[in-house]
Amino acid sequence: MLAWVKNREHLSEAKAKHKDYYVLVFWAAFSEAAQRALGELKQFCEDYKKIPLFVVDVEKVKGLHKEYDVGNVPSVLVMKHGKEHDRIEGVESAAFYAVAIGGASP
Repeated sequence: MLAWVKNREHLSEAKAKHKDYYVLVFWAAFSEAAQRALGELKQFCEDYKKIPLFVVDVEKVKGLHKEYDVGNVPSVLVMKHGKEHDRIEGVESAAFYAVAIGGASP
């Protein structure tokens, strides 16, 4: 399940609903790497429909990247019980995300 974060309140609601496990992706249209990663993550979501994946457009939801200490897009944060469990920076393949994210799911 891939959903775009509309604002901070939307993310708070998503975190409350999926407090045990979710994936947070920091993305930007200006980044070619982020655009490629999004394509791979969409493919990943086809195979792992039950894993909640939330995409933050850093140009639209301002400042949120600072709260998560994100300096690069794309950045993929695997969150367990409200804490960062793993971080993937840069573009990876859908197969890589399947192992890194899908393999970490509860």
